[in-house]
Amino acid sequence: MPTILDNAPVALRHPRSRAGFAITAASVAGYRAALDALGFTEVHTPKIVATATESSPTTTT
Repeated sequence: MPTILDNAPVALRHPRSRAGFAITAASVAGYRAALDALGFTEVHTPKIVATATESSPTTTT
């Protein structure tokens, strides 16, 4: 597993590794098409997380 993760850009080119992504993409596309046909509106909302997403240096004097 560490070798696969260290070389992910190359490892994910293998058809067996890509198959899961292709199935997921087709599933999401079908779901989106069905909801579009029913007149739904897709909304992308910001995610609330418990920790800061951007860090900045903190100085104390």
